[in-house]
Amino acid sequence: MLTSKDISVVKYLSRKYAEDTVKGLGILFGIHIIGTILLIMMSSSEEIPSIALGFWSNFPLAFYLMGALFIISATNYEIFAFLNQNGISRKTLWKNKMIVLGLGTLILVLIGTIYDAVVSSSGTNDLIAITYLKGTNPVVKVIGSYLFDVLVTFMTVTWISAIGAACGLLPKKHRAWIIFGIVMAAFLVITRIVSWIAMLPFAWTRVFMVVVKYFGLLLGISYHGNEYSFNFLPPILTVIVLAILGAILTRHLLMKMKIRTEG
Repeated sequence: MLTSKDISVVKYLSRKYAEDTVKGLGILFGIHIIGTILLIMMSSSEEIPSIALGFWSNFPLAFYLMGALFIISATNYEIFAFLNQNGISRKTLWKNKMIVLGLGTLILVLIGTIYDAVVSSSGTNDLIAITYLKGTNPVVKVIGSYLFDVLVTFMTVTWISAIGAACGLLPKKHRAWIIFGIVMAAFLVITRIVSWIAMLPFAWTRVFMVVVKYFGLLLGISYHGNEYSFNFLPPILTVIVLAILGAILTRHLLMKMKIRTEG
């Protein structure tokens, strides 16, 4: 049961995260407008109508919403400091942060899914629907894919929240540089891996075979004869366990957080 204090914290976190999300989307939307204008200026008169018509379809709202969700999940120290000074315990902060991030995940994944399906051209074929849910009812495919996306997103959010909590333990003057370094390192590593894989013949097929060989049990993928079979239960359980571990780690790190006095 949520107490009146819990409800107040949920309202504060929801308002704070909503404001940050709107600000972030506003900045990204502004960049998208400027980019479209520059593209129009560099294009021929025949290309301008198609560019203008593609303004919304080329705006990857789902991707940006996920980015915003990941960023706000990593913000811990400033919120902790404010709530701590107002008599809110670390345990209460953690519990209600998980509630708000869970609700936020449900809402933002739904918005992003609908937007990509109806408006955007940035979406791809749903791998869950054509693998694990192949041959099932279309309604089951939609609901199953959405719930799996929610679970995977929430699992990722809990681990990003744990990283944010770890960064919150660092001195403020070093925190921004370390976070920037982590983001840049992750970007460079991922870019390098993707580029390396893309240069190999049948690269993604090889990657898939390696993944099945070492992680097939956790992902519910097995090879029988000349075809692969997909079991939906193992990946769901794997994601749930990882989400729980991420939430526990976040709680552990939040318990160690203290008010800092440095400027």
